[in-house]
Amino acid sequence: MGTTNTGRTYSAFTIVELMLIIATVAILAGIGILGYNGWQKRSIDSAVRSDLAQAASGLKSHQNFNGDYPPNLAGINFAASDKVGLILRTNAPQIRTYDNMTPSQNAQLFLNTCNANMPIMSADGLTTYNTACTFAGNNIHISGQVSSNVVLQGPTIDINEVALTCGSTCDAAVSAMKSQFMAQNGTFPLDVPKNQVALPPPTLTTYSTATKYCLEGRGVTYADIVYHITSANTAVTPGACPSDPELHYP
Repeated sequence: MGTTNTGRTYSAFTIVELMLIIATVAILAGIGILGYNGWQKRSIDSAVRSDLAQAASGLKSHQNFNGDYPPNLAGINFAASDKVGLILRTNAPQIRTYDNMTPSQNAQLFLNTCNANMPIMSADGLTTYNTACTFAGNNIHISGQVSSNVVLQGPTIDINEVALTCGSTCDAAVSAMKSQFMAQNGTFPLDVPKNQVALPPPTLTTYSTATKYCLEGRGVTYADIVYHITSANTAVTPGACPSDPELHYP
């Protein structure tokens, strides 16, 4: 408390009081951020589990009608949620191709191929460089650590712009993405949509049938959100697809 030369009194915060106020605000802000992050993680976890269950239902319906499991979730009119990466592996004997895709479907085919090559890990298995791919406002976000997190800037992405940053391990993964994508009649440049879209059935119709699959779902921004479903066990199960040499992409 103090007085002015007019005789009026005034009040002011001491340095200690200001420090207490700043500390209190910082604590409340931290609690708010933690609460939001927790809510966001739970939301993505729920989306991954929901997408897996819906996609598995579509795969089962397709198998009942066609006697075959489709590649790339194609032909079941299903698109994953934002921030969810899905990977489908089957025992299909040959690569299936697509014609007359829209630009959005062409980009979706690349996104599926990108996710099929995730996660990217070091040779010793101790470091995970990248975990999942998704569309992000007409860009493609390939989630990773601070040094390996990559955003491919759209809305148009050429073949030479598809690159990752973890050295030879990432170079090999990118090479596989490009070759697998183009083997299915995918073309560059990519015109990236804002949201994931459903793929049409493949054009190739003379293939032998796929009799089993494993579908894996990942939270793009949380490396520890990973679930899977198999043709033998349609319950959403924590963890990545179990090793099976018969299953592959595409």
